[in-house]
Amino acid sequence: MRNAPRHFNLAQADEYVGYTQIMALWTDIGRERTQENIDIKVNKYVKVFNEIASENPSYGIIKTKKDLMDDSFSHKLMLAIEGGEAVGTELSGVEKLYNMGVRAIALTWNNPYMISDTNSCA
Repeated sequence: MRNAPRHFNLAQADEYVGYTQIMALWTDIGRERTQENIDIKVNKYVKVFNEIASENPSYGIIKTKKDLMDDSFSHKLMLAIEGGEAVGTELSGVEKLYNMGVRAIALTWNNPYMISDTNSCA
């Protein structure tokens, strides 16, 4: 949705020339915290990201340094994940996300998991 009521949307980005945005996916799964549920959400969000990008030809997806330096797109998008729980319990999870187009991972965010604790006070 080009005019989504969010902090960032495509209609707002069109107001800028040479815009680059890191698009962070958040896998808020609440109490249903299983790797299967995380994978389902990540797959869904990556699919939506790619559909939206393909429907907007002025947007280039950054996957390489060459893509970053490419001036043929007026707008560039880089896919990221908030929260390393999307990686799972094996390092192969990083490669899986990379193959899906993810180029940045914030290892910690708001929920405790294998490699981090939460930032909230109990």
